[in-house]
Amino acid sequence: MLNDVLFLVSIVALYLFVKDWYGKRTGCLSALFYGIFMSVPTIEGLYALASSFSLSFFIFSLYFCNKYLEAGKRWLLYVSGMLMSSALLICQQWAVGLVLLLIIVIFSRRTQSTKTARSLAKDSIAGVSTLIGGMILLISAFIIYFWSHGALYDLIRSTVIEFMGYASYGSFMRAR
Repeated sequence: MLNDVLFLVSIVALYLFVKDWYGKRTGCLSALFYGIFMSVPTIEGLYALASSFSLSFFIFSLYFCNKYLEAGKRWLLYVSGMLMSSALLICQQWAVGLVLLLIIVIFSRRTQSTKTARSLAKDSIAGVSTLIGGMILLISAFIIYFWSHGALYDLIRSTVIEFMGYASYGSFMRAR
């Protein structure tokens, strides 16, 4: 149920930020294709896949990053970082999305010609710090939660060690 609601709301969020970046027609088409081809949550029912569940958080993260670019309010970037860390905690392959967000934030203020190079660098560092601060908050809460229940090693083993083992073999699916 939660996965279905997140999926439906993420269609609207996808439309809104794609409309801002590429125009209304592209926003409608991307929302239509996303709604048709990514309708996995409605088919999965109670058995939500991690990738489809985390995709909604990634889209919301991009949406709030886009709102930060429009309004310039750093709390939007903080929320974007929290949502990106949610996507990363659910499915670690969204590290690519983190790189995308960092590139967007670093180069977001480059088009303003009235600012000096020093103030542009200061804005970029402040933006990246705010994004990472939002990510650290949620990841720290997860680490503290698992540590308090004595399951921190299991969390690290299942998210980092096994992931690195799969990546070292060249694919994420290891043949047995």
